[in-house]
Amino acid sequence: MLDLFLSEQYKDDWAQIVKLAEKDDAPAREKLRRYAMEGCRISTQSFGLFRSVSKATRITEAGKTYDLKPGDEIFVNLVSPQDSNYPRSEVMHG
Repeated sequence: MLDLFLSEQYKDDWAQIVKLAEKDDAPAREKLRRYAMEGCRISTQSFGLFRSVSKATRITEAGKTYDLKPGDEIFVNLVSPQDSNYPRSEVMHG
């Protein structure tokens, strides 16, 4: 992931990451988390991750709703976000 953010294409993002890392507040940590997730999505060596659900939750994807319970396994797609209303700039800067 560091190679990605140190590349010419993402050098402006790296400057923002450094500024955020110097802060100690929840909004900065949330933006850093977004950068990390997007960095994983863009430069990942795999297509996704399996995760275990830790608490009951409801997720809607592509018009279908899923009720998940603790212990369920889900696959997190890191390659292509499904929500077209969630562009790269929104992910990292939103």
